Amino acid sequence: HIYLIAFTTQYTTFNIHMSLQSYKLLLLISLNYYFTKAMVSNPGKHYIGFDLGTSGARITIIKQNSSKPSHSRHVEVHTDSVLYSSYDDPDAWTKAIKTLLHNTPLDMLATTQSICVSGTSASCLLVASNSGKPSRIPKCKMYDYDITHERPDVDKLAQIKTRELMEKHVPLEHATLASTSALSKLLHYYYCKKLDNDEVLAHQSEYVANTIFLSNPGEKANTREYVSDWHNALKLGYDVRKL
Repeated sequence: HIYLIAFTTQYTTFNIHMSLQSYKLLLLISLNYYFTKAMVSNPGKHYIGFDLGTSGARITIIKQNSSKPSHSRHVEVHTDSVLYSSYDDPDAWTKAIKTLLHNTPLDMLATTQSICVSGTSASCLLVASNSGKPSRIPKCKMYDYDITHERPDVDKLAQIKTRELMEKHVPLEHATLASTSALSKLLHYYYCKKLDNDEVLAHQSEYVANTIFLSNPGEKANTREYVSDWHNALKLGYDVRKL
């Protein structure tokens, strides 16, 4: 069995200024956090992490460091990266991941125990749950998509209604109040056009994980689900006092 984890990163709003080594370090820290228990019980197995950034995607593969257990718990055995054709195109994300997988040594893929997908914070899209395809234009509202910015293709009334509802119900210091939060984008989608019964919200990491790794040819369409992580849940308005 392969364990699949999809989560988001808080550092992506300023990752243009981060070095490649910083990227690798943060990804390895995340991998270490999620995979430590699995690695202890499965020596010799490989653990894959995908990082979806602002300009491209990266893969890092680690395995348990059995030769020097007193040092690091893991050792990096493979890394690669590709650029997107467009950073806000879901098809570009999946194409990048498939390219990285195609370039990965087969022996590592054959012994993969867990896969982790990391995406940019509050990047989200509406998906038709019966097909798994993006259902709106633009296909995705990325982490830097601000619903208050003037755009020729945006309904001004939808902007006003979204902000009025947010300011009425969201606590002043809550992260959700930001005009770039996932909840702001969801409400903006709704006020532009009411959601269809089969439309669901998916964040970037959840969409990629579901599209590439959880979609089987014989899978029933109505079983498709998107499960979020705590950080994206916070930006959707979840009350952390209930954790």
